[in-house]
Amino acid sequence: MVPAPPSSTTNRPGLRRARIPKLQLGNGMGLDCPGNGGIVTEETHGDGRRGDGQTREIQSRHQPAKQGRKFCLSHTLLRGKSRENTMKKTLDLIEKYLSQEGWNFERDQSGFIDIILTGVKTRVSQHRIVIEIDEARHILVIYTFSESPVPEERRLAVAEYLTRANYGLALGNFEMDFRDGEIRYKVSMDIEGFSIKTSIFHKLLLVGISTMDRYFPGLMAVVFAKVDPDTAIEEIDGQTKEESDPGSRPPPPRYH
Repeated sequence: MVPAPPSSTTNRPGLRRARIPKLQLGNGMGLDCPGNGGIVTEETHGDGRRGDGQTREIQSRHQPAKQGRKFCLSHTLLRGKSRENTMKKTLDLIEKYLSQEGWNFERDQSGFIDIILTGVKTRVSQHRIVIEIDEARHILVIYTFSESPVPEERRLAVAEYLTRANYGLALGNFEMDFRDGEIRYKVSMDIEGFSIKTSIFHKLLLVGISTMDRYFPGLMAVVFAKVDPDTAIEEIDGQTKEESDPGSRPPPPRYH
C-alpha cells in the first residue's frame, strides 16, 4: 500500500479533497490510489489546459479525458523518491561488483547522469568502458569503446560493416560517430522501478566486451586492409564462436 502524502501538501490553499476510488484515464485504464483514499488532482489553465500550477478537484471518475492529464497525488509525490532509491541501489551494486572483481574505476557525474569510467584489456584489444545511470530517463547504459578511431575516408565502409553486424545482434548495437570516427558498442536497460541484480549487470557488461572482441578483427580488416564489409562479416559469422560462455567472468582489467 502506498502511504498517504504529507498533510502539508494535500491541504494546500485552494486544493479541495475528493474521494474517488478509481481514476479513469483517457485510454480506459484505471489508476488506483489506495494510499490517500482516492484523492486526485489535475493541473490546468483556467480554460482546461494543463500547466499553470493551479490545481482543481476531479469531481468524478467519469470526467472526459479532454479536461487534462489526471494523476494520483500520492503516486506523484512518491515517484521521485522511489526513482532516486532505485538509481542509488543500482549505482551501489555496480560499484560493489567492480570492486569485488578487481576493476579499477572512477566516478563522475553529468547532470542527472551518474557515470562510471573503467576499461579492460582482452586478448584481442583494449576497450574503454563507460557506464551511465540516467536518473531522468531511468536507463542503465554500458558503452564499450574501440580504442581505434576510424579514418574519415573509411567511415562509409565501416558504417556498412557495423550495419551488417547489427542486423544479426539480439542484445545491444554498434554505433559510430561520423564526426571523429569513434566506435562503441551499446547495451541498455530500462530500470525504472526495478532493482537490477548483480548477475544481470554482469551479463550486460560481458555482452559488450565479447561482442566488441568478436567484430574487432573484421573492423580492422575493413579499415586498414580495405576488405569489403560484406566479406568481413561473412568471414566472422562463418567462424566458430570463440567467446567465453555468457555466464563466465569477464577478463580482469589491465588499465584504467
